[in-house]
Amino acid sequence: MIGYLGSLAVLLIAAFWSVNALSGELEQSFTPRQLQDAARRAASTATSPWRTIGIAALVTLTDALLAFPIAFYMAKVASPRVKGAAGRRRS
Repeated sequence: MIGYLGSLAVLLIAAFWSVNALSGELEQSFTPRQLQDAARRAASTATSPWRTIGIAALVTLTDALLAFPIAFYMAKVASPRVKGAAGRRRS
């Protein structure tokens, strides 16, 4: 839990970093302008949740298209030797 929350905190802090256009170096300063830019980007990306939902739906569909045939094969077609090999690990 601490690792997860810590990762989220680092992600939030890093969201306010910027790259200097002249030198290309990372600027790790926190200014009110960065807050304004972040708010403007969030307001202008109203389609972002829909894109996220669309990608999640495509991933789910792709997973189903790949997983169901493999599961059917393992359940109905595969020999007992092959079925047993799927759950066994060798050291």
